[in-house]
Amino acid sequence: MRQTLSLKKVIFHRLKNMPWFILITAIIAGIFISFVVVRKRLAKHSAMEGEAEDKLSEARLQQDADDVAAIPQLIEPKVLPQEPIPHGIYAYAPSVLPETTLSPQENTQVERVSAVKEMPQAQPAPLPTAPNAGEAIPADPRNKAEAPAAGQQAVSNVVEEAEKPILMTRDERIAILAKDRDANGRLTPEAQLAIVREGGYEKGVLVDGTEMAALWGILHFIMKNPGKNGKAVHSQVPLGAIIRHTNYISYTAISGKRVDFLIIDKTTAEPVAVVEVLGPGHYGTTPAKEKEVRHTDKIKRTVFEEVGIAFIVVDVQEKYGYGWERKIREKTLEALYAYFGREE
Repeated sequence: MRQTLSLKKVIFHRLKNMPWFILITAIIAGIFISFVVVRKRLAKHSAMEGEAEDKLSEARLQQDADDVAAIPQLIEPKVLPQEPIPHGIYAYAPSVLPETTLSPQENTQVERVSAVKEMPQAQPAPLPTAPNAGEAIPADPRNKAEAPAAGQQAVSNVVEEAEKPILMTRDERIAILAKDRDANGRLTPEAQLAIVREGGYEKGVLVDGTEMAALWGILHFIMKNPGKNGKAVHSQVPLGAIIRHTNYISYTAISGKRVDFLIIDKTTAEPVAVVEVLGPGHYGTTPAKEKEVRHTDKIKRTVFEEVGIAFIVVDVQEKYGYGWERKIREKTLEALYAYFGREE
């Protein structure tokens, strides 16, 4: 016992005094040797398992081969009579069925079927002979493909009429709908609704930049000079909304035209004055357009003079530039003060 303890002390003392690099080298060598030993044992074990599985697979394959080889001995094929089967069912090759797959009742049924004679088949109708020259071949009523030509033409016409609205453009459809008019030549309500349903509408602006600047001048004037009952202003008012006439033709001559601004009495809603703003693009860009606009201005002036509504013109033909909005407001105020005057 004492020798063992002394031996352990000696080994521990030597290890303690051994250089550290020698100790680390010994530890690494021990780990490597252990890894190699374990790897060899695992490889040997895997090889043994693989051999056992291979032997088992070979045994199973041999058993399957023996089973397959025994099948022809267990099943003896039986050739059925090669007689035609009635009811339009024919066998193009002799049927070979295992005897073991049929029950006694089924065997009896097969024998009965084979004993039945082939039923006689109906002979097809003879082909029609060639017609003589000029002789028409009558249509077979049983052939649905030979429908009457009139019926085919009627169906074709219906299809074409149904496809026409799809193939036409919006303008072409509207032109057709516009033909539906009443005795007075106006579009019927149904035609108007159909035209509106064609679509194509877009949102626009009520007034342009020049008219907007003039509107601020009018609003400033109304706030400073409200009058007895006060005033209000409306833009883009059609003449047909403020002027009446007993003659329909005379009414339609002015009903579609509009004024830039209409000043009304705030209490009675009676029209007081009309303000027309002649901006840079008022007369258009062509002589024909200028002539049309001048005639329209004369029509408006004539109508308002007759009914007693003031016609105030704000001429601002200056081109757009620095301070043009202020100039338009000033000219609008000057024109309004020139007609209404200043309230004290």
